[in-house]
Amino acid sequence: VDAESKKLQAKQDEDKRLREDVYRLRSQYEDLVAQKLDAEANVKRQRDLLFQAKGVLERVRLRAKLLDAEEGKGGYDDVGSKPVPAAARFTRTIK
Repeated sequence: VDAESKKLQAKQDEDKRLREDVYRLRSQYEDLVAQKLDAEANVKRQRDLLFQAKGVLERVRLRAKLLDAEEGKGGYDDVGSKPVPAAARFTRTIK
C-alpha cells in the first residue's frame, strides 16, 4: 500500500508540474501573439509613413524641377528683382 501511495503521489506531482508547464507555455504564447500583432501594426505605420514621405519627396522634386525651369527662362517674373550674388544663391541638392 505504501508503494502504491508513493507511486500515486509521484504521478500527481508529475501531473501538477505538466499542468504548470502548460499554463506557463500558454502565457508565453499569448505574449508572443500580442508582440506579433504590435509588430504588424508597427510595420503598417512605418509603411504608411514611407508612402507619405515618398509623396512629399516627389512633390519636392517636381517643385524643384519647375523652379529650375523657371530660372532657365529668365527668372520668376519678379518686377524690380535684383540679381543675387553667386555666393548667396540657394543650391539644390535634391536629386
